Amino acid sequence: MAAQTLHAHPEIQIRRLRFGNEQAPLLVVDNFVDEPQWLVEQAGLSRFTQNSPYYPGVRAPAPAAYRSMLLDSLQDELIDFFALPARQLGFSVCHFSAAGQSAG
Repeated sequence: MAAQTLHAHPEIQIRRLRFGNEQAPLLVVDNFVDEPQWLVEQAGLSRFTQNSPYYPGVRAPAPAAYRSMLLDSLQDELIDFFALPARQLGFSVCHFSAAGQSAG
């Protein structure tokens, strides 16, 4: 995958919501990626495989630029809103995913 720097959309909208009797937190992010077409193109170039018996579809690793942008754009918001004890977040996985699709 080509090296790329992604940026958050200049009109990103982040809403902090709570729902249900327990007032569970929900963070809604709209207009997130400034260049979503690049991500669509990268997904089209990716090799999707079934990599888990627990996910009903296929996956391919997301580009490093997307992982970096997620953390750069949302890390502080996530830590604050969900009252996380961490000062820094990371990924165990970050994939393009398609449910209900066969590999190949």
